[in-house]
Amino acid sequence: MMTNVMQSPGNQGFMVIPRSVLREIFRELGDGCPLTDTAAYLYMLYTACYTEQPQLHRGEMQTSVRRLSLLLGWGRMRTFRYLNTLKREGIIRCTNTGGGIRITLLHYNKLCRMECGPKPGVNRSDEKFEEFWQVYHELTQMPAVDKEMARRAWSKLNAYERGEARKNIEWYICEVGDMRRLRSAAGYLARRSFVIN
Repeated sequence: MMTNVMQSPGNQGFMVIPRSVLREIFRELGDGCPLTDTAAYLYMLYTACYTEQPQLHRGEMQTSVRRLSLLLGWGRMRTFRYLNTLKREGIIRCTNTGGGIRITLLHYNKLCRMECGPKPGVNRSDEKFEEFWQVYHELTQMPAVDKEMARRAWSKLNAYERGEARKNIEWYICEVGDMRRLRSAAGYLARRSFVIN
C-alpha cells in the first residue's frame, strides 16, 4: 500500500484532473472490476463529499462495507481489512451510523490542495483570489510572480468577471496553444484574457 502518497503527495507537484474525467475512468473500468489498493483510495477521494453539506462535511462519505465492496470489486472481508489498515495508518477515520459507516478521509484537504472554510481575517474576495492564484499557476505551470499586481487587477473585476476568470483558465490555455506565450496571472486578469469572444 502506498501509505506515504495517501497521506502527503510529496513535492512532485499536482495535476488538476476534472471530476468528470475521474468519473469516466471509473465508468470505463466497469462495476465489479477489482481495483488496486491505490485506485481504491483514489475512488474514495473522488466519491467523498467535496463541499460542505448538511449531512456530510468535506472529505467524508457515507456508505456501508457491503456497498463499498461492490464498488471496489472486492469481497467484504478484503474491504473490511483494507479499511482497518487505512484506519491503523491514520489515513481514514470510520464512524458507525444507523445505515452503515461514515468514512472521513483525514488528508483530503492536503491532497486536494484546498483549505476548508475561510481563514481568519480573510474576506471572501481574498479567499477566491487565493483559489484563482493557486489554480492558475497549477494549470499554466508558470512562475507565481507579481501577486500584488494580480490582486489589484482582481479587485477591479466584478463578481461575474471573477467567476469567468477562474472558470476560463483552461479555455485560455487551449486558445493560446503555446505555453510559452501565456500571460502572467496579473496580465491575464488585467487584459481580461478570460473573456470568450
